[in-house]
Amino acid sequence: SADERSKRLKPLASLLQENSDIDPSQVKQMDFAELRDKLISLNPLNPEWVSKINEAEAEFWVNSAGIRIDYSDKILGFECGGQQWVSEVSFPVYDGSVSDIDFVFELLSLA
Repeated sequence: SADERSKRLKPLASLLQENSDIDPSQVKQMDFAELRDKLISLNPLNPEWVSKINEAEAEFWVNSAGIRIDYSDKILGFECGGQQWVSEVSFPVYDGSVSDIDFVFELLSLA
């Protein structure tokens, strides 16, 4: 519903309204990706600013948590946050397997 959408987007929308002169009616029309992109564009090289955006985004994802049952093509399509470099990986994981955890530990060892 529109109220649920507004609640989920509130952390990002509030941050944008507090730090820009964008008309509130425009902010209400923006989706997650647009809000995040607009926020980043205000000061993309400032680590403190990006940290604030990340905190608002984390709150957005907490507000978006829940259970959803639908066809996979409707669930797997989501707002990813605009322009980003993403490396996606998939592999089979079987009952009792820890290959997913092993994979994460291997990635962490590279850092």
